[in-house]
Amino acid sequence: MSVEAPKRNENIWIKLDFDQKTEDGNYGFKKFYQNYGFNLESELGRFPINELVTPQEKEMLISSLGRGNIQMATLETGQPVLIEADPQFKKIQFYDMDFKKLNVLPSLSQEMGR
Repeated sequence: MSVEAPKRNENIWIKLDFDQKTEDGNYGFKKFYQNYGFNLESELGRFPINELVTPQEKEMLISSLGRGNIQMATLETGQPVLIEADPQFKKIQFYDMDFKKLNVLPSLSQEMGR
């Protein structure tokens, strides 16, 4: 009789863990499940990003970030930025086009509704 563990069908974030190696010398993984508390769509909605206005662009941005990609976007001020989802720290990280970190503040209107 074979007993298999039940399969979980849910979206999780996986990040390489450079602090620990497995027995065979490979890096391990850090896993962040949905109940960890990071919601990409609601976190993105806090910021003044032009690509969130149209449903098609919003879906493309969320899909790309959800796969772990760094994505180019434009702030409402017209400034082009690079965006990265950081589920471990439950935030969105912004970079300028030279890959220097930016401190982008959430929209006031979005923060008041939170």
